[in-house]
This record gives sequence, C-alpha cells and structure tokens, in this order.
Amino acid sequence: MEYSENIIRDIVIKIIYDRLGAKASFQGQGETARFTIENDFVLAKCAAEQSLDYDLPNGYSLSHKSDILITIVRKNHARDKSYVSIEIKHKSAVTDQFKTRTFDMLHLKQSYGPQIYGIMLFVRAGKGISLMQAKKICYPFDKFIGIDYSEVEKPSAWNELIAAISGVLV
Repeated sequence: MEYSENIIRDIVIKIIYDRLGAKASFQGQGETARFTIENDFVLAKCAAEQSLDYDLPNGYSLSHKSDILITIVRKNHARDKSYVSIEIKHKSAVTDQFKTRTFDMLHLKQSYGPQIYGIMLFVRAGKGISLMQAKKICYPFDKFIGIDYSEVEKPSAWNELIAAISGVLV
C-alpha cells in the first residue's frame, strides 16, 4: 500500500484511540477525526489538524496546525491545559520540511513552556533525509520517533509513540 501523510495520520490517530481512547468516543474521519481520552488524572481531547497560536518576538503571532493535537485538562487542576502536538513527516521528506516544524516548535515552547510536549514522528522510506539528520534538526521536540515505512502496519511499531503519550497523561 502507498501511504500519504494523511493516511499515516489516520492510522496513527486510530492507534492512539484503540490504545488510549475512551470507548465509543471516536467521531469524524480524516481531518475531522477526534475522540476523548480519560483516566484517573486527565480528561483529554485528541483531534486531527488542530491549531495553536504562538507569539513571535516582534509582537506578532502565528498559528501552527498540528497533525494531531491532544488537549489535556488535569482533573485536579481543571483550569490548566496542556498539549501534546504530534507532527508527522513521511517518505522522502527533505531538510526544509523539518526546519519549518522546528521553527514552530521553538516558538510553541516559548509561548506554552512546559505545557506543550512535542513529538516528531518520521516514517522513513529509505530515501531523502536520514533519521539521524532529521533528529538533529528536530532538537526542540521532546520526542523524536523514527519508523521504517515497511513497519507502518505492525502494531508494535507504535509502542514508543503510545508510551510517550501515556507518560504525559499521568
């Protein structure tokens, strides 16, 4: 099967739902897919293609659209929100695609501080930028996960991603 970035996003959001989502909460599809996550500590909303605004040093602000955004509300601090922003790059991604995501993550970190946890998910197909070079560029992300293109359909390929998200939901 040939995977586009949108198909990979749909696979990833479904895996997150299957492993962490509240039963029967999945709605929409593609860019409108969303569901809830609930445990003893948090009530969270996971959705595809959601935006967060960030401030620039020159007084302007920009908006960044995450491929998948988890908005977390802690049950014992209902007014405090935190976020997990998941960026997905795939196949023959080039250096500039990672640099633009890094620019946004740097500024999201400046605006949201420890309230945002960034994950770069790179599904590599053996050409284009190497995993190591992409990881070097993506230093502001809290977690860089590289997956081989041939592993996309294997449930175990996503264990590191689920573990990273689960660690934020405590």
